[in-house]
Amino acid sequence: MPCAPPLLSGLKKVSEHAELLEKYDVSTKRSFFYLGETSARRPEVLRYARRLSRFEAGRRALVVAISGTATLEGVCEALKLNLREFDSVFLVKPPFGPYPLELQGTYPIGQSEVPTPMDYEGLTAALENVLKLLEMNDGAEFVFVCDGTWEKHPLIRKIKTKCLFVPVTLE
Repeated sequence: MPCAPPLLSGLKKVSEHAELLEKYDVSTKRSFFYLGETSARRPEVLRYARRLSRFEAGRRALVVAISGTATLEGVCEALKLNLREFDSVFLVKPPFGPYPLELQGTYPIGQSEVPTPMDYEGLTAALENVLKLLEMNDGAEFVFVCDGTWEKHPLIRKIKTKCLFVPVTLE
């Protein structure tokens, strides 16, 4: 969404103080619209990152980062995965990152609208939160599945060192 350069500069300056904004921002809203790189540091995204510690992975967890019209069912079929083999299953939605399937319809995940393809900042925020989840559940065995959109990001190298990495190509 184009805007005047001074307005965009002001928005970027304000986003540098996202932690302070989050302190005074109400936590429940109707929708989250991703409108560009500054949305990746909005208070809702920062709040979500802090709440990742509430997610328990169990002993074995699946994390799936796919884009476009791909589905979890399509991934499972393509890779011959049985979801019952995992204690928990997380999908990844930029800019928030991993979320348990059970939270799929809740705010902010279920009410967020994000563009396809996602920009670099949105992918970065999501993958930073994937890394946080992996590090918070140090004893768990993670399987991270992603498609080509995600695989090209530099943070994937770090993710590969912390779990079983499985690239997938879906039609």
